[in-house]
Amino acid sequence: MFEDFDDGMLIEVVLLDFIVCDRNTKAVVLFIPHGDPCKVDTVDFEPVMVPGHWFSQLMPLSIFLDIPEDASALSPVWDPQEDGPGTPVESVKPGAGEELAVRWRANKRPIATTKDYFTQCYPHAPAHLLNIGLDAIEALASGRFTKASRGRIATFCELMSRHLSSLDSPTDQPE
Repeated sequence: MFEDFDDGMLIEVVLLDFIVCDRNTKAVVLFIPHGDPCKVDTVDFEPVMVPGHWFSQLMPLSIFLDIPEDASALSPVWDPQEDGPGTPVESVKPGAGEELAVRWRANKRPIATTKDYFTQCYPHAPAHLLNIGLDAIEALASGRFTKASRGRIATFCELMSRHLSSLDSPTDQPE
C-alpha cells in the first residue's frame, strides 16, 4: 500500500470509527500521507479496517504537536497562590464576595480588589467551585471583560462568599 513512498514519508492515521464485537475490536482508519507534495497529492486512500490493538499501539499525535499530557499546562497565567500562602478563612471579610459581585454586575471593574479576594479565598474553594474559579481567574488574567466574563467573576465571588460564611457559621451538632 505504501511501497511508492520514501522511508521519510510521514503517514497520519486518523480514526474514523471503532467497532467492538464479541471476539475483537476493529478500527476504521484513514491514512493521510505528509511529505513530498508531488507524491502525496496523487494518492487518495480509502478508509481501511484494521485491528483495534494495532491502532492502539500507534504513537499519539500529541508527540508531534507538543500537546501537554495534562491540563495543568493550560492553566491561566495568573496564579492566586503566587502572592503568598493562603489566609485563614476568618480573615476574609464577611460579605466581601457579594459586594464584589454587585460591583462586577454594575459594569464596574474592581480588578485589584477581586484579585486580592481570590488570593485570600481560592485556597478554601471546594472542588465544585474550582471550575468557576478558574474561569473567573482566566477572565481576570485576560484583561477583557465581556458580559459573560463579568458574570463568571461575579458568580464565583458570590458562591465563594456563601461558602466561606457557611464555614464560619457554627453548625448544629447533637450533644
